[in-house]
This record gives sequence, structure tokens and C-alpha cells, in this order.
Amino acid sequence: MAKVKLTATEKLFKKARKHNWDSGYKQLYKIIKDENCDKGTALFIYWMSRPEWYQKYSSFSEVQSHEKDAFLFLQFIEESYDKIKLEEIIYDPYEAGEVGLYENPIKRNLPEIMYKKTNGIIHYKDVVKK
Repeated sequence: MAKVKLTATEKLFKKARKHNWDSGYKQLYKIIKDENCDKGTALFIYWMSRPEWYQKYSSFSEVQSHEKDAFLFLQFIEESYDKIKLEEIIYDPYEAGEVGLYENPIKRNLPEIMYKKTNGIIHYKDVVKK
């Protein structure tokens, strides 16, 4: 069987998918900042960061100290998302079962765009199989 060649964008998605969350956010920041990062990868990382959990905080000053890095990371993705031009990987947070996992009181709404399926040419599940 011939080995499938991954694009740089697909490699970033796979790297994000294999990320060990106990290692912190340094590598994830690098992925989001990479010119080959696409909206599907950024949205995947966003939802793996469990943004709905942090809706219980209206501002950074309310965030518990052990959750501050995660809260800042989510804000970074929200601020960076519109600047990402590539859209090769299809990711839908609803299809992936990532929306509605928490029943916290909502003090801060997530940006509507972060709930929208990305357009693309390859589904994230197909990237995972490569």
C-alpha cells in the first residue's frame, strides 16, 4: 500500500489531535499561528479546549487561577479565528458532539462563528484516517 502524503495543513491537524493537554498550550499557540493552520483545525482545537465550561465566567477577573491559561487561550483563538484564511478541513462542532456538554450558568456567550461548520475539501475524520 502506498503511503499517503499529507499536506502541511493536514499535518497540523493531526498534531493538534495528538496533543497531550497536560503539556499546556505552547504547541497549540504555535499551531494556531502557523500559516498552514486552517479554520477547521482552529475550530477543532477550540472545541477540544472546552469553551462552554468557561462561559460561567463573565470576565478574566472571575476565572479561577488554575483555569486562567485556558481562558486566555480560548480568547486568543476567538480573536485569531477571522484572520485565518485557509479553509481546507471540514469540522462541525455539533457533528463532533462537542456542543452542549456543560450546564453551567452562562455569563459570557461564545462567538456565533465558533459554532459554525467550516467549509473545506476534506472532512476531519478523513484526515485522521490518513
